[in-house]
Amino acid sequence: MITAQYNLASRLGAARDQGRRPTCLLFALSALNRYEHRIEVPLCVEHLARQVEVQGSSWRRGVSIYNGIGALRTAGQGFESVYPYDGNVLDRPLQPPPPSRDDRYSSHVIEIPAKSASVRDALAEGSICGLAIKVTDCQFSVESDGIVRPAPTESAHGLHAVAAVGWGTCDHDGTDYVLVRNSWGTEWGDQGHAWFDVTYLDEILLNCIRARDGFII
Repeated sequence: MITAQYNLASRLGAARDQGRRPTCLLFALSALNRYEHRIEVPLCVEHLARQVEVQGSSWRRGVSIYNGIGALRTAGQGFESVYPYDGNVLDRPLQPPPPSRDDRYSSHVIEIPAKSASVRDALAEGSICGLAIKVTDCQFSVESDGIVRPAPTESAHGLHAVAAVGWGTCDHDGTDYVLVRNSWGTEWGDQGHAWFDVTYLDEILLNCIRARDGFII
């Protein structure tokens, strides 16, 4: 059993599903932005995808951290209900967002050292983190207890982005774990969340970001 020292997942509601689109980073940024503003409802991922294209890039092959942060800083996000996400749109251009007088929420996002200790410190300060990670075999077969169990040899399957929302310790052996919120729907892991032990996380972690000083556009 893992006992959580910090668990910020409940403030974000149910885990979301990116569908067939390579928009995992935009979902992670949305989680950071939503948490920073303490908003009760999901923020609009399509606003970020649209802005990435306006900036001359594309979400179709995945979004770099820097393009994603730029899209959030420039355009912000309205509410999901105004411009709903479609996980099956792969080819056609995104339609412009409908007119709205609602506020656009944005945040200053900074990169921090890519190590589990940085994640722990951010969570202790009340901030969740976005993580760019390598995908390996064990991430596709998370058991219902929500614990990722890597094999001695793991094959890599590309890159992914998730949000770190908690920190805990195994009661049995004292191993520390990070609670990850994925964007593969609620059927993955434990309601869309899973515990990664810090040794494994440090092996697959490529970049780490956190949000500060939310503002309105």
